[in-house]
Amino acid sequence: MPLAVFDDDQVKIHNVRNFRHIDDQTINAAYYDLPLDMNEITTVDLFTSLFQNDVSPIAHTMLSFGTRDRDQFVVVSIEARREVGEQFNFVTATTGQLELIYVIADERDIIDQRAVVREEKLLRFPIQVPPKDAKSLFAALLRDANDLRRKPQIYDLLDNNCTSNLVRHASKDLFSAVDRATLLAFPAYADITLRRVGLVDDSLSVSEQRAQAEVNELARRYRDMPNYSRRIRREMPGI
Repeated sequence: MPLAVFDDDQVKIHNVRNFRHIDDQTINAAYYDLPLDMNEITTVDLFTSLFQNDVSPIAHTMLSFGTRDRDQFVVVSIEARREVGEQFNFVTATTGQLELIYVIADERDIIDQRAVVREEKLLRFPIQVPPKDAKSLFAALLRDANDLRRKPQIYDLLDNNCTSNLVRHASKDLFSAVDRATLLAFPAYADITLRRVGLVDDSLSVSEQRAQAEVNELARRYRDMPNYSRRIRREMPGI
């Protein structure tokens, strides 16, 4: 499990996941420790992973935090922890059979697992927040991960899941009760709610924006390339 050790604005994140996924059951497991200056965290991206189909309201949501120089991106993915022999389904996810886990990983690990290996449609939406808010949210989630080491929690698909643990850190002035309920009930459409409250750019239509947001082809193309995170953002030319 990850552990974040804070020293004023410096943090060292232990056990950042860096798996290489051969298939959904076979991995080359690796972890590393990552020192960061929290003042360098300036960006947040929402990733939604559509693991059923395009019209299902169900999706996995994650946040990726980036540094000012665009050299480091760290994903926080809040998931159900499956032990050997356990399955994730509606019954196990709603009857207290699975634990909650915070996965802190680099983008290549998380994106490759979902977009390439599992072939889930993965969408990326830049969140329009000031750098200080990106830093504050990242710090809050790191502290949540630390708390989980001391006090384990049970995953619940209905009220203790990936989206609920992200939304609870949002300012009460930002989301109405209806917005919060919509995000929790329909995480696959989180981008639409975020457009409405001004956190996601709405200059394109929803369909145009979603087409532009899909990273699957980029993730396949740049799977083993350097500067992976910048390439999937189209910030570097392809090869």
